[in-house]
Amino acid sequence: MNNIDRYRNQHKIILSIGKALADASEYTISDKEFSSYFSVLKTLDEVLSSHLDSEDNYFYPELAADKNSTIQTISKRLQTEMLPISIVYENYKKKYSSTEKILDNKDSFVDETVFLVESLNRRIEKEEKELYSLL
Repeated sequence: MNNIDRYRNQHKIILSIGKALADASEYTISDKEFSSYFSVLKTLDEVLSSHLDSEDNYFYPELAADKNSTIQTISKRLQTEMLPISIVYENYKKKYSSTEKILDNKDSFVDETVFLVESLNRRIEKEEKELYSLL
């Protein structure tokens, strides 16, 4: 399996977990349910942290040096556009690093989870359509 296939598979997992989080956030979630919600977040973190690190620190810089100028241009633009999502995610992780922190900030947690999932969806859609299709 090449890197693009691996990234695409990770995208599918991220989108699936993100959908589950966003769907769950539409409902009133009890304190007990937030514990299971937190375990889903941990699963997302395992996949997403590795994925973002790999793309941001290795994949995009590698493509920026590609001999194809179109790939260079698109990868540089996307890397610049996408970097804030990594920062948003790191801040989100720190803010909601435990079930207690989530329970203490339920409303903002739900709002920020929806925002994060939407941001990830946009990033993945752009990468798939604008960049991965060229590789």
